[in-house]
Amino acid sequence: MAIPYTGPIVTRLIFTAAEIKDWLGLDVDPSLVTGTIAMLVKAAKQMADEYCNNPFKEGDGTEVPIPDAVKTGVLQVLTDLYQSWVEAKGGGTSTGVVVARKTGDMSVTYAKPGETISYISDLSQLAKNLLNVYRLTPF
Repeated sequence: MAIPYTGPIVTRLIFTAAEIKDWLGLDVDPSLVTGTIAMLVKAAKQMADEYCNNPFKEGDGTEVPIPDAVKTGVLQVLTDLYQSWVEAKGGGTSTGVVVARKTGDMSVTYAKPGETISYISDLSQLAKNLLNVYRLTPF
């Protein structure tokens, strides 16, 4: 029997339904938020937690806030997982999913509208880039 993973990203990083809707570019049905989307958010948080292996605590045990880059990394993992789910249920394209995002001078393109994307089970390079700064490698 597996023990549920409860690291700091899983237990302390909170997303609102509005944040998830905005990030994915969807007008999400509330039943989806408590079902599939909730499951994908939890999976994205678990993947980021396992990848970072960071307690997000000071040396004296005091918790430090989860950085915004980690939150963005989890949202990127969520984007990848959501796209895979859309493809698995027969969507097959990026329709209805954010295909590009721009903040200031930085922009990221996930897909061209209508393009089919294949995702691997590992974290995307963009997610790794966001999370690497906070990753602690066990010795």
